[in-house]
Amino acid sequence: MDHLENALDNPKWEQITQQANELKKIYKDNKWKLQLLGDEGEYEGLNESINKIIAAAKEKDTTNIRLEMATARSLILDIYSL
Repeated sequence: MDHLENALDNPKWEQITQQANELKKIYKDNKWKLQLLGDEGEYEGLNESINKIIAAAKEKDTTNIRLEMATARSLILDIYSL
């Protein structure tokens, strides 16, 4: 997520899209862990935020990417706050 956020400072859209897709892959690979730690609303909300990041990257919308990054970070902190 930090790499994605840093890439937004000087947008290279191909790199941003690639990093957003990598974030989705990481989520899929670790979904079972998130299901154990968080409730359904948290890990499904995280999935939704990642999908919105990917869509915003395709539209080259830095504002929505930053908003969804903040949402995703908040959800991750909530999941791991036990």
